[in-house]
Amino acid sequence: MTRRDPSEDRPLLSNAYQNLFEKLLRHVAVLMPQRKLTCFWPQVGSTFERGRGCLFVGQAVNGWGNADSTWMSDRDVPEISAVRSESEGEASECPMSWLEDSEVRSSPFWSTVRWLASSDDQEWEEGWSRGIAWSNLFKLAPQEGGNPDPCLRAVQFAHCRQLLEMEIQELRPSQVVVLTGMDWFQGFFPLSKVDLASLRRDSTRVLAAFSHDARIVLSPHPAHAFRQQVNLRLLARRIERCLQSEG
Repeated sequence: MTRRDPSEDRPLLSNAYQNLFEKLLRHVAVLMPQRKLTCFWPQVGSTFERGRGCLFVGQAVNGWGNADSTWMSDRDVPEISAVRSESEGEASECPMSWLEDSEVRSSPFWSTVRWLASSDDQEWEEGWSRGIAWSNLFKLAPQEGGNPDPCLRAVQFAHCRQLLEMEIQELRPSQVVVLTGMDWFQGFFPLSKVDLASLRRDSTRVLAAFSHDARIVLSPHPAHAFRQQVNLRLLARRIERCLQSEG
């Protein structure tokens, strides 16, 4: 698979985004100098198109990066160029090609994304990952794995909210699917009291939110929905209905 030439409107993020990302790293490094953390730059598939593609958003990166480029500790902040290059991959490959690996099939998160990104209901359609973009609400997580704790989330929240807004504005996806659950996306997206109450009654509900000229769907994390005995294909259908509904 050959990636499009950058001159062909390649949806890379701007210098302003890069500068804000660097500010995030330095901010956290000063406030939490003893933490060993990994950082994540959004990934964009080789055939993703502005105005048509879908951006999928998770909670935070898990098990990402390597000690030579994207890990930070003891105030040692990685170079943004290294963070970007690891996420953007080789010019001859799609950055999202790793999702075609068979091991991904066992992940509730990526299984749900696959249902939404594929053009039909085949068990595992080849090449489904090329047309999507992927980001996370929180860009920093523990180096050893696992999600950021409430303290780490609070320290990076303001920067991460701005970064997500810029991702939506600059990548211009026609659809944004946030697969994180209310405890994570609350604060990133304004919700009415009615919506908040409904989510507290049923944490597996799927809601539509419209902004940035994109259809945005707020969903439970697929792993949580699965534990609540919600079939992942059914979850994908609920999300599809919200994406197709009128604002």
